[in-house]
Amino acid sequence: MLVDTVVALLVLASTWLGTHAVLRYAHARDLLDRPNERSSHAAPTPRGGGLAIVASFLAGLVALHALGEVNDMLLWAIGGGAGDRAGRFRRRPRPPVAAPPPAGPLCRGGLGLYWLCGMPPLPVGGGYVVDGPAWTVLGAVGLVCC
Repeated sequence: MLVDTVVALLVLASTWLGTHAVLRYAHARDLLDRPNERSSHAAPTPRGGGLAIVASFLAGLVALHALGEVNDMLLWAIGGGAGDRAGRFRRRPRPPVAAPPPAGPLCRGGLGLYWLCGMPPLPVGGGYVVDGPAWTVLGAVGLVCC
């Protein structure tokens, strides 16, 4: 319990310090999102502040794994998704209408569910309505689309 608390406090501190460092860098290099008609903000906003959050989270996750607090399956399932988000520093503009999800996120969602041993069965009444590989594929589609 104490180990978890220490790791959480270290992640919190590194997130705070890292976010401020990234924001200073973004302002110095003029890495700003300028508002337009589709923006949700009114003033120029620095890009990349979330990078420090994801990096700190991944470092904490690896530390907990090294200490035996997180198993291999959970490390890959959670770390893979967080690492994928960290790799997308440049945001792409969203299309104005819904588009079918690309194959990459669908495969990553499927891998995450695989590492977590698939979707749990859906219980209804005294039995299970949906179970098996098709349910896991539907879960991966849900992860991407929702």
